[in-house]
Amino acid sequence: VHGPPNHPHPANPRRLDPFDGFSFPCYNINMAKRYQALFRFIAALIAFMIVATLSTASAQDKENGLYQQESEEVQEYYTLAPPFEENIFSQNSEYSSASSSNSLLCVHKGKTDDVHKSRNNRDVSVHGWWIKISGNCPPKAKVWVELQAWRCKKWWIFWSCGWDTVDRSSSRLIYPKGGSANRVNARHICVSNSRVSWRAAVDVDIPGQPDPSTKFYSTNYDLACNPRD
Repeated sequence: VHGPPNHPHPANPRRLDPFDGFSFPCYNINMAKRYQALFRFIAALIAFMIVATLSTASAQDKENGLYQQESEEVQEYYTLAPPFEENIFSQNSEYSSASSSNSLLCVHKGKTDDVHKSRNNRDVSVHGWWIKISGNCPPKAKVWVELQAWRCKKWWIFWSCGWDTVDRSSSRLIYPKGGSANRVNARHICVSNSRVSWRAAVDVDIPGQPDPSTKFYSTNYDLACNPRD
């Protein structure tokens, strides 16, 4: 029995195959199966390499004291800052709200001691104050100091790192040059002893002059104090 008119049976029928949409260099069915097996092997190898890479990264994260936030996809942890991370406005800089040639302005500088672990070895601490360089400075200035730690965030394969303020002192009107009575203090409890990079930031507000956003930064200190597990 012949097929319907205008629909003749093909002279060389092909067997249906799930990879029928692919164009193989040879239509021999045995050769096609070999290519299919090769493609499946390559796909499985790539999948295995991706899983192995992610597993290794996860293990390294645990060794570094990875901190898991409420969202399981975003992770945070504190660690050592890279050596090329430099402070853009160090305590070696001087600042006035305008040209220092104007004698009516106060040219000043923010200062700190070394970021250090306290005597109880349970927290990290720093003191901040200000000094007069030149110009017309008032007897007192408002000063506060911040403790900052190097923090990294990870989401899937994306990373971002930067300085995170973990503690900020209350502001005080103090005389220049420091001393136990003329400085402010910031401190933060150590949750673990893994090494983290720390620095201090001093903000000085001169009464009667514009208050810029500029801060004076200390050098970086690598301490055995992690503000989180």
